Amino acid sequence: MLDTHDARHAGHRPSGNAHDSAAPEMEINGIKRVQSTMAKYSKPEVSYRPAIGGAKRRCSNCINYQETESGCTMVEGSIKPNFVCNLWKLKLPPALEEMRGEDSG
Repeated sequence: MLDTHDARHAGHRPSGNAHDSAAPEMEINGIKRVQSTMAKYSKPEVSYRPAIGGAKRRCSNCINYQETESGCTMVEGSIKPNFVCNLWKLKLPPALEEMRGEDSG
């Protein structure tokens, strides 16, 4: 029987010393990965859960949420807009995103 955990990561482990790589490392809940080569996290790894009450932190306003696919760039599976996880990061409105780009240029 195939171990799906090992199969999921088999092609995504960095070769050699991770510190030799230019890609930044990311650690969530004690699991370290090189960002450019990492597989998506499972929901339990990132504490995917319902957002509480009127919480402002929810998948629907996270930069990783993909509304058209009901998915996430960082977490496996179908993602609900009224849930949240430990990777949540505020998605800026388009006007603010444009202003931020002008300031750095």
